[in-house]
Amino acid sequence: MGPRPPCPGAVTAQTLQPQLWPGERAMLAARSLQRSVTRLAELVAQARRRAVLMREQLGHLRSSARAPQVWILLAGFAPLGLDQITWAFGISRRGTYAIGDALVAARMARRETVKGKALLVVEEPGRDGQPASLDQATALPHAALAEFDAAMGEIDRLLAGSSGHP
Repeated sequence: MGPRPPCPGAVTAQTLQPQLWPGERAMLAARSLQRSVTRLAELVAQARRRAVLMREQLGHLRSSARAPQVWILLAGFAPLGLDQITWAFGISRRGTYAIGDALVAARMARRETVKGKALLVVEEPGRDGQPASLDQATALPHAALAEFDAAMGEIDRLLAGSSGHP
């Protein structure tokens, strides 16, 4: 499964239809916006979890270490081969093994062989054994989301009343 788009369904053919009754287009757009905002909040929480994990697992490395950069690229895009890491980061073949060793030791990546090519694949953090700081980082701004949901409900109520439709 590849990465999910950040705002799926933000623009749909249904919201672009000209035969919608008054206010219906606004309601459909508001629902799409709500889904997009929720997805963006999930992405922020995921980024916070990843930042905390990286700091805890790779904080002992020197400040110029490239392992955190490689892990960000792995997490954001796809598994990378040794040649890709060598080319993208301008490091030696031996350096790619050192980076791979650091990421594997920190349980942030694993090595796989696909069609004879060695790849580094990101390991997502699991809920087991997560430090308390990760739990704090994952907390979504529930009050803000509840306020947003209430506002969307109020808009739906007002639009339903002004359109003459139930």
